[in-house]
Amino acid sequence: MKTHHILIGIGALAAFCLLFAQNIAAINLNSQGNATSTAAGYGAQNGDTARFEALQKQYEKLLALINEFKARFGQNAVSTTASAADLDCARNAVLARETAIASAHGTLGNCTATSLSGRKSAMDAAWQIAASKDRNNAINEAWQNFEKARKACQSAYREAVKSAWSTFKTAIKSCNINNAEGNREGADLSSES
Repeated sequence: MKTHHILIGIGALAAFCLLFAQNIAAINLNSQGNATSTAAGYGAQNGDTARFEALQKQYEKLLALINEFKARFGQNAVSTTASAADLDCARNAVLARETAIASAHGTLGNCTATSLSGRKSAMDAAWQIAASKDRNNAINEAWQNFEKARKACQSAYREAVKSAWSTFKTAIKSCNINNAEGNREGADLSSES
């Protein structure tokens, strides 16, 4: 029902905007290149104050419609009270998601530390090689292996976070409660190390 009212409002807003744009296009510019902004000024240029006044009335109606939508669906909207069972269901879904994401962060940190440790050992070995060509090859190989390992860590992290969010989205649907969080999966995915 709420969506129906919003769609009606959007349709009314679109119709008004088209009508408003059509009427604005009819306004002539004065000698300085400025559009006249009062009914008297508009009438003086075009001889039609009634058209401008009708436009003002349409604007006032639109403003009243917008205010009505704000009151009905905005921050001042009356909220519904969720049952204890629905709240527990949603809370459990959120806690499971957050636990999985925290675990993914821990795994990412451990994986990255292991990758860095491997790079450290490889660099230590490389810098013990006297021949510069062989040393440079060993150094490049150490960096390449580190990059592969780092990318594998990040890929595993991304998959774990996506899985946590997917499980959450499925679970929250069965809770009969409005998911006010929206889709903030990107916030977790953008925090990769």
